[in-house]
Formats: sequence, C-alpha cells, structure tokens
Amino acid sequence: MPYLGSEDALKELKRALSNPHVQADRLRYRNVILRVIRHMTQGMNVSGVFMEMVKASATVDIVQKKLVYLYMCTYAPLKTDLALLAINTLCKDCSDPSPMVRGLALRSMCSLRFGSCLIWS
Repeated sequence: MPYLGSEDALKELKRALSNPHVQADRLRYRNVILRVIRHMTQGMNVSGVFMEMVKASATVDIVQKKLVYLYMCTYAPLKTDLALLAINTLCKDCSDPSPMVRGLALRSMCSLRFGSCLIWS
C-alpha cells in the first residue's frame, strides 16, 4: 500500500469501516479497526471515524469490543457531542449476559474523561 497522507488515510479508513463487504468478514473488519488503533497510537488524529467506530462496537467479538472501547475512551473528550452515543453503547453493554463484556463496558465507562459524561452515565 503506498504512503497516504493523513487526510487520505482517514478517508480510506472511513471507507473501509463503512464497506458492507468488510463488515461481513469479521477478520477483515478487525484488521481495519487495528489499523485505526495503529494510526491512533502513532499520533495521527483519527477522530473523524468516531461514528464508524461506535457502530463497530455492536459485535459479539470481544477483541473487537476492546479495541473499539480503547478508541472511544481516547477520542470521547474531543467529540463530546458524539460521545453520548458511546455512553449509550456502553450502558447497553453493561446489561450484557457475559460478565466479561459487562466488566469491559463498566471499566471503559469509568475511564471516560469529559465533563458532560457524568450527567449521562
């Protein structure tokens, strides 16, 4: 894959996260999420895919949930208007039958760091 500038890479990640063919293949979808996390840890601003990452949290794959929750906790203070969707998702996962999902959701909800999240959580 050729080197992409940050805007081109963000557009490509957004397109890949929204692609229904990629979403149908669990491994490919997880790899796209891993690329988002990789860019995030390298210092690139990937807050533009916040909505797609919130949608990606609706899965039964625990590894994918962990990656998405890491992303949401990092970028929720920057996207406070969309962070309410993340809080909604985390609240829904707090009532999941799996204790691992419940614990992960609760831990992620407690690590959100922005002012208006206390009202909603």
